[in-house]
Amino acid sequence: MLSTDQIGGSRPKRFNDHSHVPSLSQYIHDIIPFYTCCAWQTENSDSCELFRYQMRLSQDCVGYQPPSIASVFGDPHFITLDGLEYSFNGIGEFVLLKSTDSRDKFEIQGRFEQMPRNSYGEIKASHLSSIALKGNSSNVIEIRMRSRESVRYRLDVFLDGKRIFFDKFSMKQQFYGGITVYTPLEVLNQSTVVVMMESGIGLEIKENIGLMSVQVYVPWNFINKTRGLLGNFNWNQDDDFTLPNGEVLSINPENLETIHKEFGMKWLLSDKDQEGKGKSLFLHEYGRTSDFYTNDKFQPNFIKEPRIFLPANQSNAIENATRICDESYQCRFDFGLTLNWEVAKSTKMSYDDTLKQRKINGERVISCGILDTPRYGYKSNLSFFAGTTVEFICYEGFVIKGDPSRSCTAEGKWTKEIHGYTDCIRFEEEIARTTGISLAIFLFIIVPLSLISIIILKQHFKTLREKQETLEDEKRWNEIELMRIQQQELIEAAQNEGIRNELIDKNYEINDDEKKKRLIETPL
Repeated sequence: MLSTDQIGGSRPKRFNDHSHVPSLSQYIHDIIPFYTCCAWQTENSDSCELFRYQMRLSQDCVGYQPPSIASVFGDPHFITLDGLEYSFNGIGEFVLLKSTDSRDKFEIQGRFEQMPRNSYGEIKASHLSSIALKGNSSNVIEIRMRSRESVRYRLDVFLDGKRIFFDKFSMKQQFYGGITVYTPLEVLNQSTVVVMMESGIGLEIKENIGLMSVQVYVPWNFINKTRGLLGNFNWNQDDDFTLPNGEVLSINPENLETIHKEFGMKWLLSDKDQEGKGKSLFLHEYGRTSDFYTNDKFQPNFIKEPRIFLPANQSNAIENATRICDESYQCRFDFGLTLNWEVAKSTKMSYDDTLKQRKINGERVISCGILDTPRYGYKSNLSFFAGTTVEFICYEGFVIKGDPSRSCTAEGKWTKEIHGYTDCIRFEEEIARTTGISLAIFLFIIVPLSLISIIILKQHFKTLREKQETLEDEKRWNEIELMRIQQQELIEAAQNEGIRNELIDKNYEINDDEKKKRLIETPL
């Protein structure tokens, strides 16, 4: 139970009679603070969160280990704590389950009587008629089935031999030194009684059409610490047939005769204390003893299937039993012995209920634990199991900041927070905060960036301008240099032309002198 997750959750407390000191102190230390801190305040007030999350924090089911379930039903059939199914029809008082732990003892015993005769004659089977139990240092509680002629109540409850009643509303739940006994409010004929021990052992005893059944719930701290007709709790069916001396038998569950003689009858009780078994806890009235209820010579039916032991003229009934009972041999067995459909249906109902409970308890419950509710807000749902997605919703006038949702993963952990928080803040505060943040961003980010951008652009344009001027200067100087070179080439060309003409003229002069000389020297 998780009561811290919502203001409407119940406060865990043990039952006490009205006006007793424990009730008064609990009222002063728990009830008054609850109303003062939570009920008369808002659910997410500082005082309520202090009360729920620090001062009176309850468990959040993380690491919960469901108990194992054993059952006795029909005429009679057993399902051990490890799930082994077998039938045993002994008559007498037997050890159903007991603890081998000297520090945390408990005993659960069952009385079995022969099924009453019907119109078909004697029934070779027995049925559970009474349950007796005792805790480590508790009183002895006995739940006994009343006669079939009883109209108002179907079960009697005895405390140390004295009958106790549950007539009034205030008496529906009673606590007796380590054992709590209560009857459900919706059950008016007292056909269901629930017993809880301080050690965590729980029993649910029911009566239906004159048959008693019991479901026993055993927590994990008794692993490898139990003995009796309901076996050793360790998820190993091979050692469920363990004798009081600790010897483990290897018996085929189909062999009812061997189970009866070599295992079941070994757990028979008497008024004398016996090693490994103890002594009978039952109330023996009118000078009777445990031996009065014992018939160790009784030979029940050892054949499981009715199609084998019923006569051939019951073939239609056998077919109907097969159809109605489906795979439950217990249902077919009980119908075959009693030829009573009501008995068979009651057996199948008890069998199916036990299997259903075992299946539910066998499934691993993955819980991510409590998820804090943001102040001034609430969660879309109050589940904290694997696969759940929880969204945070703020009250009117508030807006959410941070992570809007979280999911419970298959590893039993809430998804990682992105922002690391979830808050609901007032709308005006959000506007002011947003405005302030926007202004701060404008003043401290946008303005400096704009100034830096302007400076960079100016510098860039200046650099471009300088580069342009440099290019223009280089171009101009290149043009001047080109003109100078051209002029130089013209000058050189002109100079070269002058020299060539001078040479030509000189050459002509030389040629003329040579001609003259040759004419003078030539003889006439």
